[in-house]
Amino acid sequence: MLRFSLASFWRPSPLCCLLSGALLLLASCGQNAGAGQTGAQPACKPDHIIGVEESLTKGYHSLTGLKQDADLGVQGLFTAVVDTTSPDSSGLVYTDFTFTITHVLWDPHHQIPGSTNSVTIHQTGGCTGGTFYKVADDPLFQIGEEAILFLHQFSSGQYFVIGGPSGRFEVRHGFVQPVNDEGVQLPPNLTEQQFYTLLQKA
Repeated sequence: MLRFSLASFWRPSPLCCLLSGALLLLASCGQNAGAGQTGAQPACKPDHIIGVEESLTKGYHSLTGLKQDADLGVQGLFTAVVDTTSPDSSGLVYTDFTFTITHVLWDPHHQIPGSTNSVTIHQTGGCTGGTFYKVADDPLFQIGEEAILFLHQFSSGQYFVIGGPSGRFEVRHGFVQPVNDEGVQLPPNLTEQQFYTLLQKA
């Protein structure tokens, strides 16, 4: 079901780069295809990397826009890889992550009951069969990464980030920043509490 939903968001790039030696140790390749694996993961060391070109129907440049379209806004940690699929008919690979929620920031439809502390996040890209599938400007989530995500629910407890990289924010040492400069612009050194205030006012 999600693959159909994401068809308008992603399309594979015809370009493929063969990387060897030290380049295979890049941090962007830190995911493992093992299902349910938790904690620190061994580095993925593929034979080659395939770039997947991002083709979003909608990007976001404001927190207001994210709130209007998101089913859920949450903060938390990526704690496990649930599964990495093999390439589908379009040549895409997807990785499912367990995202442990620490704060529910936006839940207009009351999708997260009090007893729920994790959801599954579906992302394009991953490492499987000796190949790493990588989306430019939207790096694959890493175990232990803390983030704020604006999500669309496609199945019970299963979500994807709306707007690709424009719907996700890094949280590091108590500060919040966008993944890249193509989405929502935030002031430098924005604290978590300041982000919450901006989101509430949006």
